[in-house]
Amino acid sequence: MEHESSRFYFYFLLLTVISVLGDVGAWLGPAQGTVRLVAAIVPQLLAYVGLLLLIGLRLMAGREAMSRVWLSWGNGRDWLFFAPAIVAFYVLQVVLNALFGLGPVHPSPIALPPRLSPTLFLTLAGVQSVLLAPILALVIAFGEEYGWRGYLQSELLKMGWVRGVLLVGVIWGVWHWPLILMGFSYPGYPLLGLGLAVLFLVGFAVVLGTAVLRSGCVLLAAYLHALNDQTTGFIVFLGYKPFNPAFSFGVGIYGIATLALITLLILRAPVWRSRGSSLSSPPAEEDQMK
Repeated sequence: MEHESSRFYFYFLLLTVISVLGDVGAWLGPAQGTVRLVAAIVPQLLAYVGLLLLIGLRLMAGREAMSRVWLSWGNGRDWLFFAPAIVAFYVLQVVLNALFGLGPVHPSPIALPPRLSPTLFLTLAGVQSVLLAPILALVIAFGEEYGWRGYLQSELLKMGWVRGVLLVGVIWGVWHWPLILMGFSYPGYPLLGLGLAVLFLVGFAVVLGTAVLRSGCVLLAAYLHALNDQTTGFIVFLGYKPFNPAFSFGVGIYGIATLALITLLILRAPVWRSRGSSLSSPPAEEDQMK
């Protein structure tokens, strides 16, 4: 059964190869044309197929077999707790920016499709961005979260749980430095942005690390990672981008201070008094032979 349930890994590698080939083809091909259209659509369709594959493997192999290859869905209560909490955090950051004059109070005007009311349009856009897109991106973000929360966190927790998860956050933040230097997240603050990116991702690493420790589910981390990106993107789409990216709530200094308080509370949770790694290790070869 473990062999059957591990087929998702082969599918994910296939999806990765196809996505890379599509990006290369779009880069080498004309600005407009069939190649770019196919490169944009095919990976999305394959991600849907990946979700169906995960569901099918869960039904065929069972929960225990999926857990042994780190593909358990975990407890539904963890999904229902962490997902709304992440959305609520960013909504709070928008409200605080508005209250302290660090961001806009009202959304920016949006060009609407003809014959579509603003309320209906924003509702559909919100459902797509915050609900449907993260579910689809769960397959796409799986590889990154398997590396951070599945492998690296499990290894570093051996040096102490709090120390290990904080170190994961530091490495994760440094991994984002090239993007920060290119002007993402903190435009106009390339050097300060390097430190802020590390601090923010250390806090976010505690959140995702706690989710995985509670659920034993790296898929939950992939979903929350995608949800985080989609939620922040939707907020920017609405026009609630802070006036100053570094000195504001959200991913700025004041938002990091807010996240630090939440992190301190999270680290008092009972799960942090446990011992062991974040996920059960895959079975040894001799166990598979039995």
